[in-house]
Amino acid sequence: MRATEANQGIWRNPMNQDIRLNDPDPDGTVFPLPDSVWLRHALSAAKMVFYSCEAATGHTVRTGNCLELMGIPSTGPTNQWSELVLPDDRPYFENAIKSISRRKPRYEVEYRVMHGVTGSVFWVLDRGEGNYDETGQLRHVRGGLLRAVCRWPDHR
Repeated sequence: MRATEANQGIWRNPMNQDIRLNDPDPDGTVFPLPDSVWLRHALSAAKMVFYSCEAATGHTVRTGNCLELMGIPSTGPTNQWSELVLPDDRPYFENAIKSISRRKPRYEVEYRVMHGVTGSVFWVLDRGEGNYDETGQLRHVRGGLLRAVCRWPDHR
């Protein structure tokens, strides 16, 4: 989505909160996509959440369906999510985060989390990539969480 006067870095989530987004990428792309009715329905049907994490501050913006699907608010510190990862699966999650810090462009990892409201446990597939500045410093981590309804044999 191109930045326009209509969405000058402001995203209104389903709770009618205006969220100021990071500056657009050099190509004019703004993340996350403005929350529209069709996007909200598509993401909920797919049981998927998109996120963008600012590396310098650790602040994360997630699509508006995050509270329903994952049990955490759509904005807040990154550790809101990492605290929900089950202890046995934290090494998988942490290795994915470390790989981004070492300039590996993309990651894909499966792990179990506990819903932040209901306490139910479920699997997620977490895919993302780092965005680096011209000096090689990590700027953002952007990706998607897919809530699994069934799980293939262990191949993390």
